[in-house]
This record gives sequence, C-alpha cells and structure tokens, in this order.
Amino acid sequence: MVVSTSPMRIPHESKWQTYLHSSGRYAIIHTPNERTNAMTIALAQLAPIHTPAPCTTTMDIDPIHDGYAHTMADHHLARASWGTLDTLTGGLSSPSKMPGYAYSISAKRCNVGAKLRNVKGSTCNKCYALKGRYAFPNVAAAMERRFQAMQSNPTGWAAGMIASIRKTGETHFRWHDSGDLQGMNHLFAIVVIAEATPNVQHWLPTREYALVREYLRLNGSFPVNLTVRVSAPMIGAVASEWENSSSVDAARTPLTAWVDCPASKQGNKCMDCRACWDKSVEVVNYKKH
Repeated sequence: MVVSTSPMRIPHESKWQTYLHSSGRYAIIHTPNERTNAMTIALAQLAPIHTPAPCTTTMDIDPIHDGYAHTMADHHLARASWGTLDTLTGGLSSPSKMPGYAYSISAKRCNVGAKLRNVKGSTCNKCYALKGRYAFPNVAAAMERRFQAMQSNPTGWAAGMIASIRKTGETHFRWHDSGDLQGMNHLFAIVVIAEATPNVQHWLPTREYALVREYLRLNGSFPVNLTVRVSAPMIGAVASEWENSSSVDAARTPLTAWVDCPASKQGNKCMDCRACWDKSVEVVNYKKH
C-alpha cells in the first residue's frame, strides 16, 4: 500500500481513494485491486496519522470505497426492492414542498448550525427543522435511522443512495431538508453519489463553510449536477463570497443573479421553480419561516 499527500483525485474505475484530514492535508490511499478487507487495512494503516481537524465534525462517516459503491449500485442493487434499499440508507425523505425526494438527518446533529442556534438573529436561531412535523417522534426516529445507516456502513449507504435515487426516476434531489454535512468524508460521499447519478440535479444547502472551502481548494469545483448552496449565517446577510448561496430576508444586491423564493406565494411549494438547483442563480433569498 502506498500513502501519498497529493490532492489529485483517482478515477473510481481503477482504484479507490480515501480522504482523511491530517494536519491540513488529505491522505490518499492507493490500494491494490483486491477487495477483501481493503477498507479495514486502509483505516488501520491511516489511524496513526489521522487527527480531527477544525472543519471536520466528530461524527463524520468513515471514508467510502467509491469504486465498490458504484459496483454495488450498478449490479447488486440495480433491481433491489425498496425494502432492501431502505435497509442500507435508512430511507429517503419526501418533503411536501419539494418536487422530488430528499435525505434528512436531525438538525440536532448540525455542527455549525448547533452554534448558530444560540446566536440571536442567525438563520438557525429559530430553526424550522426543530419544530413542527420534524419534532414528531416518528419523524425524529426516521432521521436517526438514516444517520445510523450512514454511520454504520458508509459504502453500503452510498451504494444504496445511488440505487435509490435512480429508482425514484426523479430529476431533482435535495440533500438535508434537515441536518447538514457531518465532515469531509460525508461531503466526498455525496459527490460520488452525484457523479453516479448524472441525470439528476442535486442541491446541497450547507453552513459547513470550512468543508466547502477545503473541498474547492483540493478539487476546484463540484460536479456539474451538484449545486452546493452555502447559507448565509445571519438573517438579512448575503454570503457574497460564494458562487452559489442562500439568504433569509436579505435586500437584493446589484449585479447578482438573484431569485426570491416564490414558495410563500404558492402554498409553500416549489411548484415549477428550480432556482435552488440552478448553478446560474447566485443567490436564492427565502422568507423567514
């Protein structure tokens, strides 16, 4: 096994890679083609150099074996039942507002969001995902089931997500109508899932600014079908440094591709609007709710 610190991404067709944050670097593990115990061996060898980084939450998932996730989704799970897929993923969510399916975990597991909840005037201070239907016991249990599925078998989870998103037949998918990224491995897994579902537009809203910044430093951009929309931390603020962002009750800025979310005027539904998924829209501005 060879361990290097080059940021180059390795095509999943021939090798698999694992990214772990260590002293400001990502270690990339190039393994032989043998599948047996490869993940266990790799994690064991990396353990001495892995230390938590400021931009990585303590609950980040283990690195996924992306080549194997593709193989599972393309072959073993191509005709799997929803029961089988839900066992791997914890099940998709289906917010009534959205034009398709989504994936949610508890907002109580947010990293940056947990800090912002205690800041008056922040967009998380009165988080919508901690009240209403999100507080129902059955909804909370479903979100925890998804989190545990992601934590217990990340590669199986990624494969199940690829197969599930394909199986829906929908063209748009939202990540985290509740909750947020758990760490860099989680973000890389979502990138792999998006790459494996190129006919689906993915929207990932996040307040994990450091994770997004580090990913872009290493890779330059996200897949064309994945819009990572960074959320402004304060009500009335605009996250102008980001290519794609969202605001709450902000004033329109000049020379910006800006869309005011129309949901409040159409039964709290997206209807035919897809601005959040559209990379050409720089800012989506929401009404406070």
